[in-house]
Amino acid sequence: MRKICVLGSINIDTTYYVSALPQVGESVVPTGRSSSPGGKGFNQAVAARRAGCQVSFVGKLGPDGNSLIDLLSQEGIDHSCTFQDSDIPTGSCVIITDQEGRNMLLVDVAANKAITAAEIEKSYPLIEGCDVAVTQLETNMEAATLFLEHAKACGKVTVLNPAPVTDLPDALLKSTDILVPNETELAYLIGAPVTDHYQLLYSKMAPFFDAGVKFFLVTLGDKGVLLCDRYGFDHLPAQKVAAVDTTAAGDSFIGAFVSRISLSSWEDRAFLHPAISYAQNFAGYVVQHPGAYRSMPPVSLADSF
Repeated sequence: MRKICVLGSINIDTTYYVSALPQVGESVVPTGRSSSPGGKGFNQAVAARRAGCQVSFVGKLGPDGNSLIDLLSQEGIDHSCTFQDSDIPTGSCVIITDQEGRNMLLVDVAANKAITAAEIEKSYPLIEGCDVAVTQLETNMEAATLFLEHAKACGKVTVLNPAPVTDLPDALLKSTDILVPNETELAYLIGAPVTDHYQLLYSKMAPFFDAGVKFFLVTLGDKGVLLCDRYGFDHLPAQKVAAVDTTAAGDSFIGAFVSRISLSSWEDRAFLHPAISYAQNFAGYVVQHPGAYRSMPPVSLADSF
């Protein structure tokens, strides 16, 4: 069974459903509300687990996070290095979703940011035992860098989702095999708006390849995926679906993608296509259902994508 180790955020999410996203200064009455567990790291870990992997989750909760520890157990996710802070509350997220599935998010990272270098070091045995190491930037930069540096030194495939996007230090890029931004994150990283002129976008990625990144895997929403390495790029169109809620689209894509990477030939761009196709189908299912965690397909269904 594929082994995935995820360092990331774990939150309590509250989603408000509205007919249209509010403008600045506008008051909007929601048509409904729901609460569920979330956080980019948690969502990616659950997606990988539902896709049939053995998953370990490294992160930090507050004293109010016992129910999330129980949920990790229920999902069959190793939480031996999911730590708890005695003072800082568990992270939270407010999501506003419109009728077309578009959303706005307000994230309070809280305890997620409090994970320490010493706690990352405690997770080294989990990293050493995994096949793929995945992280985002909802913990802190030191933790993300230490996590991927150790994974890279151990010969693991390393995946970075640069969200929330910020300048990426050289040490982090050097330890990143596959960089997975969305359109907004890519625009920040390359300093140019994202258009369908893919050759132009590709031309601005060279500094990242020079820094050590092997692949850019850009999620373009309903326009599909752009897969790039220093030798060229491929555009893989998305399947057409009626999106209800896109909150967990990117996270579910990443969790599903890492579950299907060919460990023996992943450094060849063409051999990543089947994993991307599977991840697109998985995420396509997710966006047709409301919520983040609750939209994930069951294990019995996920194998059919």
